[in-house]
Amino acid sequence: MKKIILLSLIIIGVAGVYSCKKLDKLTQFHLEYTSSVTVPANSIVNLPISLASPDITTDYQSKFENNNTSKDLVDEIKLDKINIKVKAPQGTNLNFLKSVEVFISAEGLDEIRVASKFDVPDGLTSLDLDYISDNLKEYVLKESIKLRVKTITDEAITQDRDLEILTRFWVNAKILGV
Repeated sequence: MKKIILLSLIIIGVAGVYSCKKLDKLTQFHLEYTSSVTVPANSIVNLPISLASPDITTDYQSKFENNNTSKDLVDEIKLDKINIKVKAPQGTNLNFLKSVEVFISAEGLDEIRVASKFDVPDGLTSLDLDYISDNLKEYVLKESIKLRVKTITDEAITQDRDLEILTRFWVNAKILGV
């Protein structure tokens, strides 16, 4: 009899954990933002170049509504992907990059580094950066964020390079305020 009760409790416990995980998934979603910067043509190598993106409107309120939550229910927002891609000129790659760092800022908050890649390999047109896993909730809950890209080139470039920056944030909200 004790074995049956113990087995029943284990089954109920496993089912409960599984249910909670399923419920958690209902309040976890992604926010994606795309921005761009232009690396100017230059003959200078091994010197840092700082490039600021235009302001990125977060539009978080409508995105939260679409996911049946509100900013008051959000526990954390973490970066879970950041990618840089060459948009122009067509047919070019990232060979000119030696390293890249990305910083985030928002009104009233300090700028912090959120991603980087050092020793960028040749032959790539798209590059996933290594990112921090800090809670960036304060930044994303602002009206807009700004990205600053710091690059170091290891070869001269004769044409401007337009880079697209995709940032994807993972949002974890509370279930029904709990």
